[in-house]
Amino acid sequence: EPHAVLRRADRLMLIDPTGVELEPISRADASEYLLIEGPGAQGQVEALEVLLDAAPALKGKVTGAEWVGNRRWNLTFDTDQRLALPQGVDRSAAALISFAQADGVHRLIGGEVASFDMRNPPRMYMNVPGRSERQELSMQAQEEGEET
Repeated sequence: EPHAVLRRADRLMLIDPTGVELEPISRADASEYLLIEGPGAQGQVEALEVLLDAAPALKGKVTGAEWVGNRRWNLTFDTDQRLALPQGVDRSAAALISFAQADGVHRLIGGEVASFDMRNPPRMYMNVPGRSERQELSMQAQEEGEET
């Protein structure tokens, strides 16, 4: 039974819940499935499903998962925002649950943050595009105001 799409170097493959390749799939048809990529990701499909089950509120929002360095996941949400999780089954699940709780309170998904990094628990680092430029302009305006 089709479960997800595995990105290969030369094609997209429909895979079952255990990672077994079923058949090639077009990019257009692949959009309705979770996209899994990264060296060794095919062998981690079942573990990914367990991880996503830890935070059911987020599961439907995850559109992609990249297996990084044969040790951890980066998740991509339907908003194109990315979440970097720490390595280890328990640590990644705890980080995902923590992120789900923070999203429930602060509505992180869909906001101005492009990426979230939870590889250094309990901290979460956020990348907001253009934020440093806005801060610099604000500081310049304050300095100009002080000069007059």
